[in-house]
Amino acid sequence: MRRRTLVLLALLILHGARSVSADQLLLGLEQMLTGQQNICGLYEDEIADGTYEIRPSVQLRRPEGTLSYDLSYSPTFEVFFRSDQLNGVDHSSRATIQYEVLPVASLSLRADLAHFRSTRASTVDGPTGNPEVVPETAGDINRIFADLEYEHQLSRSTRATGAFSFQRYAFTTLDGADSNGFGARIEAVHEPTQAFGIGGSLAGSLRRFKDRSLPPALQNAVLNPNLVITMSPAQTVFLSLRAGPALLFTRSAGIAGGSSTSDTQVTWFLDGELQKAESWGHMSLALRRDEAASAGSGSTTLRDSITATLFIRSGKRWTGHLFANWSRFRSRVTTL
Repeated sequence: MRRRTLVLLALLILHGARSVSADQLLLGLEQMLTGQQNICGLYEDEIADGTYEIRPSVQLRRPEGTLSYDLSYSPTFEVFFRSDQLNGVDHSSRATIQYEVLPVASLSLRADLAHFRSTRASTVDGPTGNPEVVPETAGDINRIFADLEYEHQLSRSTRATGAFSFQRYAFTTLDGADSNGFGARIEAVHEPTQAFGIGGSLAGSLRRFKDRSLPPALQNAVLNPNLVITMSPAQTVFLSLRAGPALLFTRSAGIAGGSSTSDTQVTWFLDGELQKAESWGHMSLALRRDEAASAGSGSTTLRDSITATLFIRSGKRWTGHLFANWSRFRSRVTTL
């Protein structure tokens, strides 16, 4: 199964109240146009559509200090161009808290909570009496992301990082496969100069799916060693790259007491970003390839994405945010 998403345009305007001490209150409004080749994630009879989204937001943050934080909440009002029955409202909230444990060490906690609608395809009789496939709202999805990271500056030129992550997807419909994901990463980078750094990382994850309509379901594990490179060829340019092979181990339990099946695949993962700073803001280009949660289909899914971002400052109170994104999801193995 392949599913592509193209984010065409987003505009974010923030207006901030005067900061009291180190705390800041920001109000924002984001607009977005998207195009999707396969909005229901079908293996055939793909349904293409586009959306217009408007997203107000409120953000409370303290960007500096021994204890810094960033809290935000944003509802999203989404309108489909062709599928009016899918229109609705989604909700998202984020929190980031960072504490300087030592002058050379920091502990960060990030959480992302979201409640949004899911879509599915139904077959109905068309105007000519022939069956047609139409999209409809299938139910709601509750999503939880959480990351705990510890970073330690071992020396003036060497730093080490350890991280643990958790992901949960819960569906309100029986045809959605709930999943819990756990991940860990260790990384060390040595920077012999301010313009260049090199190191390595080892990441691993385990995702378990639970198909409530046909238990038991699938689980997959990922092992991903990476080469890590950071470069700053100019004072205003920064490049970061993590790339390496990825081993995907998939196990699908048998149906009605049948024997289980397993599969091992070799692919590659990538996380690269190029940033350029200017006096009026900054821009970036990111390329990523990783494992995704399969949107409830209960399958091992690879995600490829390209994201371009432009951030513009206008005075002390206003900022603009323009970005474009292309994503592709490919299922490697499905449940039996």
